Amino acid sequence: FLPPRPTGETPRNLFGFKDGTQNPTTDELTRWIWHDDGSTFLVYRRIHMHTDTFTTLPTTHQEQIIGRHRTTGAPLGAHHEHDPVNLYAKTPQGRYHIPTDAHIRLAHSRLDGGARMLRRGYSYDNNPHDHGLLFLAYLRDPALFTRVQERLAADDAMNPFIEHRASAVAHVLPAPPPGKPLGDQLH
Repeated sequence: FLPPRPTGETPRNLFGFKDGTQNPTTDELTRWIWHDDGSTFLVYRRIHMHTDTFTTLPTTHQEQIIGRHRTTGAPLGAHHEHDPVNLYAKTPQGRYHIPTDAHIRLAHSRLDGGARMLRRGYSYDNNPHDHGLLFLAYLRDPALFTRVQERLAADDAMNPFIEHRASAVAHVLPAPPPGKPLGDQLH
């Protein structure tokens, strides 16, 4: 499910943060998501979220873990949700606005030569002890997801608050020509 939200606003995950802000533009979809034949890959992750532990942290600590302001969704050091993520911006004291172990820093496309994923997150709530995020990523090359996931697994400040419980990779076939069945063009 997607939690209730005003029309046109980015959905929030069960941690209360906007989820899915930095997706590819329409022009980038052709370069990073779709193959020439209209197919793509889908990576699925079922992520259990320890909301009881995370939500007891002070909001400023939560924001340091994610790398965004909770209320606006703006990257730390910025003012609006869709402001560019500046990985190199520093405070007057010389510290990065976005900590080196913040989730958005480690997942940023700049670390992969600009390669992008089309991401979708849906919350799930099976019972008080099983709730979290169903994460879907569409991309041309599953190796991109592997690279990002390796960075996140090694250093993400969010790791103590999440648990990956299922994953899968699928090849999404192109849409069939009119009047033809799905997969008809496969040989």
